[in-house]
Amino acid sequence: MNRAERRFTERANKKARNKIMKSPAVTAARSDIIKLLAAFFQNDQTKIRAWLSTPNLNIGGSSPAGLIASGRHDKLLKFMKTQLSDSGFDVEKILSEEAFAQESST
Repeated sequence: MNRAERRFTERANKKARNKIMKSPAVTAARSDIIKLLAAFFQNDQTKIRAWLSTPNLNIGGSSPAGLIASGRHDKLLKFMKTQLSDSGFDVEKILSEEAFAQESST
């Protein structure tokens, strides 16, 4: 592949990735991920940023942010739901809009 072809492919991939990241399914999954992180880390932004950027062997050695960026948010969300449920968190309550709004306002 020559340089022009590589640039074209990179631009096409970037456009496709941006379109996927703005889809309603991805937006909803990212919202759920944010809600779960806020509940678990009690809205501590430093801890949330650290967790998102740290590679995690439980999700294949990628960082959670890396999974989101590569469009594998569904894998991350499934992992988070399982781990939090196993730890005693009421995931469904956390993900309900009412519970999130109440926690955010306090």
